[in-house]
Amino acid sequence: MLVAEVVVKGLLDAGARESYGVPGGEVLDFIEASRKMGLPFILTRHESAASFMADLAGQISGKPGVCLSTLGPGATNMLTGVANAYLDRSPVIAITGQMSPEAYPEMPHQRIDLCSLYRAVTKWSVRVTADNVGAVVPAAVAVAMRRPRGPVHLELASTVSRSDAALPGLLRDGEQPPAGEQASTITMSEVSERLARAAHPAIVAGVNMDPVAVAGPLRRLAECAGIPVLVSPKAKGVFPHDHPLFVGVATGMAADDRVMEFIESCDLLLGIGFDASEADKTWPARAPMIWLEDAPRDKAEWDGHYVVGSIAETLVALTAGYHGKHQWTQEEVSRARAHIREKVDPKSSCACSRISPARALRAIRRALPADGAFICDVGAHKLLSGQAWPSNSPHTFFMSNGLSSMGYGVPGAIAVKRYVGQHPVVAVVGDGGFAMMVHEIETAVRLGQGVVYVVFNDESLSLIQVVQSRRNLERYGIDFGGSRWSLIAEGFGARGVRVSSLEELEAAVRQGLSARGPVVIDVPVDASEYAMQI
Repeated sequence: MLVAEVVVKGLLDAGARESYGVPGGEVLDFIEASRKMGLPFILTRHESAASFMADLAGQISGKPGVCLSTLGPGATNMLTGVANAYLDRSPVIAITGQMSPEAYPEMPHQRIDLCSLYRAVTKWSVRVTADNVGAVVPAAVAVAMRRPRGPVHLELASTVSRSDAALPGLLRDGEQPPAGEQASTITMSEVSERLARAAHPAIVAGVNMDPVAVAGPLRRLAECAGIPVLVSPKAKGVFPHDHPLFVGVATGMAADDRVMEFIESCDLLLGIGFDASEADKTWPARAPMIWLEDAPRDKAEWDGHYVVGSIAETLVALTAGYHGKHQWTQEEVSRARAHIREKVDPKSSCACSRISPARALRAIRRALPADGAFICDVGAHKLLSGQAWPSNSPHTFFMSNGLSSMGYGVPGAIAVKRYVGQHPVVAVVGDGGFAMMVHEIETAVRLGQGVVYVVFNDESLSLIQVVQSRRNLERYGIDFGGSRWSLIAEGFGARGVRVSSLEELEAAVRQGLSARGPVVIDVPVDASEYAMQI
């Protein structure tokens, strides 16, 4: 087999369904091998869109998402989405081309040490050779899938790709993947005793887990013990937002000060796959935390006590052995939840002609069926969506959190739609982030992806304006001219709609969900509301 064919076969064996990218001469042999062997290649309009899509594919499927670029600028473009997958703990195999080993020492054109570049944002970065390919690919998949999951980078030179592979392959010194090192620091009996002694314990669920496997055991523990639950944005849906024990969304979303008030009242936190990458500041809670982890980390990121093993099984054991009697009342939990939601809701209607972002979200939620998936981009609307959007089941809410990268929403929604089947998908994107990725609307049109994009149009980088105002700085460098995003979308072949009321917005979303292709709804929003929420 050729090296490219060995790589493709390894990805297919790992459950990869397709790859995303922009071709270059150096990766054409890989693309041809993919065509012959049945790994579809999806052309995107920018390499960062490809890596965002691979990130979402890995998140939802639980199998490696695959992205592909050529060398030089293609590889640097793809880096952003790979970094996002690294901090959002998504399994991704990122493949970059490279010039031939023979030309590399003497050819400076587009020459970058890609392994060194990608090493900072991946779990492992390795150069593929004819001698090691048979061992590298399964090792790369294993590293990407081991929790905390994350991306692995494979550098595939043009001449290597079409050379004969030496199978089964051998990893030499310096090519070995990293191994997990962290071990449990506390026993299950100690966890049970500390949970039983706690007067005000709380559960904080995070990204570093399988939400489908954990959702049931987590709910049973919470209900059995009567313990209130918070989630990170990446864990939304693992515990129902409409459950009486649900409090809110932690780690920097809207009304975070009130979330932290509640956390400060706790005397023990049980972190269910909670991850340091999700906090937008140094974790300020003084309460001790016990971390439940599925697998060893390369290192423990925060101080505390760790239980390393199946989270679902650990939760089942804790439920069976629970014998505590904490001091929470349902009234206290309900009051804390209402206190958080009060800050998110607008106090009054704006006198201007623009629409309240919070009310717009509620209108979208009314239009989206319960089984629909929601994805948001990054900006002030992300902090609002992270707290205010109700999610009651796994894989129905998606955002870029660890890296918090603008531009995530447009390509991300395409990937979400490809993996959630017939379930409807709505994306809320700020006009700043939409401008960064509007070209991928053509990708959605070409693929026939029926996604509804709602563009919150305020002609500004509103989150930065809130920070400027808080620091008593002049409003500067954040405003841009208005754009008719509905008309621009039509230029790419999508359907475009501009609305001026909540009623029109809700109707447009309902109609858009039945469309065969993407629909872009341009919504003028009142950005002044964010200052109160954030």
